Amino acid sequence: MTPEELRKRYEAGASTAELEAETGLNHRRMLAALRQAGTVMREPKPRMPPAPPGMVEAYVLQRKPLATVGEPWGIKRDQAKRMLEDAGVPIRGRGRPPKPRTDWWDE
Repeated sequence: MTPEELRKRYEAGASTAELEAETGLNHRRMLAALRQAGTVMREPKPRMPPAPPGMVEAYVLQRKPLATVGEPWGIKRDQAKRMLEDAGVPIRGRGRPPKPRTDWWDE
């Protein structure tokens, strides 16, 4: 398949993965062929749907752990983590936070 034919198929809606399977080209070579043909590339699909309403609040305000924050929506820990990261939420470290020092004024 020529780069021009690849461009036409891509612009008709074929994904790069579909074109790679049809032609046997790897991803890098597929992109190079499409660019050579002057293809305007589509935006990549988001890697994860947005966090459902209430998840960010449950994690940030209610301080629910990652392991359980997604349970009401049937979402596992790793997926919940990616959704929160995509929403711009800083992820807390694992385990309990250290106890605050109370002897700092004695030094």
